[in-house]
Amino acid sequence: MCEVKNHSNGERCDLEFKARGWTSKNTFAVSGIVKNKDGEPKFELSGKYTEKIECKNLETNETFTVFEAPDI
Repeated sequence: MCEVKNHSNGERCDLEFKARGWTSKNTFAVSGIVKNKDGEPKFELSGKYTEKIECKNLETNETFTVFEAPDI
């Protein structure tokens, strides 16, 4: 677990790098919850950092891509 904090507005994200395990299902997988300064969940992050990471707005259920790995 890794905490990422925005010191200017108090928002933070508890980002979890998933363990690979016996299968390659969770290889490179990450997930996290972005919370506002009051600790209320606002966004959910999920994906693989070798592919793309998407963000879901928990209030509107809108999903958008926040990171897409370049093709090498």
